[in-house]
Amino acid sequence: MSIDYASLGMTPPVWDSEVINFFGAMIIQAHPEIKVFYDGAIKDDFKDPDFQNRLNKIADILYLHTQKSKETLKIEFPIRNLLKYEVIQSIPEDLLKLTWSCRYPKIVAPWTFGRCHECPQCKVLDRVLEEHPELEGTFV
Repeated sequence: MSIDYASLGMTPPVWDSEVINFFGAMIIQAHPEIKVFYDGAIKDDFKDPDFQNRLNKIADILYLHTQKSKETLKIEFPIRNLLKYEVIQSIPEDLLKLTWSCRYPKIVAPWTFGRCHECPQCKVLDRVLEEHPELEGTFV
């Protein structure tokens, strides 16, 4: 499956949480008995000065599309106290190798894409790799 972010009315940079929450809202529409939405925001996210604006957008998407209110749909952040490094450490290596975070991949070899090192997600991963070089090669 591929997602054209522009079709969702979103222009780059698009955060995965915005897209995931859009799809989460569709699932909640189909299952209105759902009372709690769990978001994957982590400690690094909450350090971003613009993150509150992103959270507001996430809430707006959820409440608009589900036709629920803050009283009938709670948004919780179960891993908000974990750093990106801690999240990476918690994922089995064989699964970690299947993950992808870059929003604007570049061709690095024939038929091969690599990280751009410019988008916000790459910058976070580059910082983690700089601080923890032992992780090099464990994910794309």
